Amino acid sequence: MKKWYKYSDEDKIKNVYTKYSLEMFWNWWNDNNQRVMEVRIQGYELIKETADRFNLPYSSSGVYVWTYKQLLKVIGFTREKTTIWFGIQPRMKNINKKGWKVWGSGEKGGSSDYNVSELAYLFIDIDRKIKNGVATENDLMFCDKFAERILEILGDKGWNKSYCKICTGHGIQLTIKLDIPFRMPIVKFEKLGDSYMPEINDEFNKSKLLFSTGIGKQIEKFSKEYKDLNVELDMSCFTVSRVGALPITKNYKYNTFKWRGIIELKEGINDGLSDYILEFSSADKEVKKRKTIFGKSRALIPQYHIRRGKIEKNPLCKFMLENKFPAGYINNTLWLQLKVLLRDSKIDLQGKEFRAFHEKLKRQHNRTFTLNMPAKNFTFNPNVVNNYCIENMYPPVFELWPEKNKRVNYDLIFDWNEVEYGTDENRVILKQEETLYDNMLTCKAKLIEGEIALNRIIFISFCKKCVELYGEEKTKYLIEYVFPEFFTRE
Repeated sequence: MKKWYKYSDEDKIKNVYTKYSLEMFWNWWNDNNQRVMEVRIQGYELIKETADRFNLPYSSSGVYVWTYKQLLKVIGFTREKTTIWFGIQPRMKNINKKGWKVWGSGEKGGSSDYNVSELAYLFIDIDRKIKNGVATENDLMFCDKFAERILEILGDKGWNKSYCKICTGHGIQLTIKLDIPFRMPIVKFEKLGDSYMPEINDEFNKSKLLFSTGIGKQIEKFSKEYKDLNVELDMSCFTVSRVGALPITKNYKYNTFKWRGIIELKEGINDGLSDYILEFSSADKEVKKRKTIFGKSRALIPQYHIRRGKIEKNPLCKFMLENKFPAGYINNTLWLQLKVLLRDSKIDLQGKEFRAFHEKLKRQHNRTFTLNMPAKNFTFNPNVVNNYCIENMYPPVFELWPEKNKRVNYDLIFDWNEVEYGTDENRVILKQEETLYDNMLTCKAKLIEGEIALNRIIFISFCKKCVELYGEEKTKYLIEYVFPEFFTRE
């Protein structure tokens, strides 16, 4: 099947953009809330004409909609006339200089940071460095490669379950849904002479910088590692009143236009993303170094280092020497991760100690285990190793979910015999198409701290459903090695 960027413009509409309707996009963005979206329109006369025609509120920057049908009407009326955008974050009314409560309270009457009601999305705008006419297939391919790398890294933490990827016609925009939106702090306005001015509000000012000073800086630094792709990150995408490309509209540039459309739309929960963004934004430099998830700055944690003179005592080296693995993707998982460790631990591959270890490894598995080192953008991830262990039923090599350190008291029974003979109350419904991790989250969401009897019934029901999905042997393994770590820590 062709990659989306290899299609002609006409075929992109037919084979890619029509997979996701505008209504699907609206429902995803609105998220079952009564959110107000700003539709940014070029030209005040067209804004006023659109607002009057559909009886919508407006400002000098655009009109404001709160239903799918309103959005559909606005797009239908304006997209043949000009380029239009949507406000990434939901909007609200606020005070302007005259003391009126309006949708656009900015310097020129347009929507401003004071009109943002909440921060519900992380927005990432990827563009070409060289903008010489319309984007080529290669331009879009490189933008997409960088977008996919970002999603892959977020996916390491389970944060790529809910996002929208839009082709702007000349680049890529990612809108990633936060699991818990941040309400913008209320700002009071005071009258100074003939004007109303916002009072200094440190909490509000801190919220404005939540993305740009935290995860935005990470992604900016990370983007510089991809110079060969000739892409760049538009850092203004982290401002809270930013607008993005509306799908099923036209981008008028270079004396022509390009259709914009949705490439991917995923609905789920990016569990823990909001906490990470908040924590990282306010962390000190040392914590940021340790907790960064993007790029070279993600230093190898000392506990994973391979020590000279103790290569075979490293947990991953020991694991690979002591086991024979099933045929599959060992080279793309365990061996790749081990090579990253060797590289970052600065192990001499020509040294006597490593050569002896390498020979043992080749004999144990009857494989070559080539020594071409991974590119710098590959970083060690213990979750990759642990996921391989879970999939193939080995005891996990590293601590599972080390970031989950808050203890919870569900008082569950991690004993196969009690599960086997326990009562199944049918309290948990699992889905075969979901990952094991997602199904564990489904169960965990039903547990209530302190409700011992109820929690045990829920957990037994969950384990019995696991037998149906994964088999008895795998479920016994999960009860022994995985569930105790997952269900006792938040």
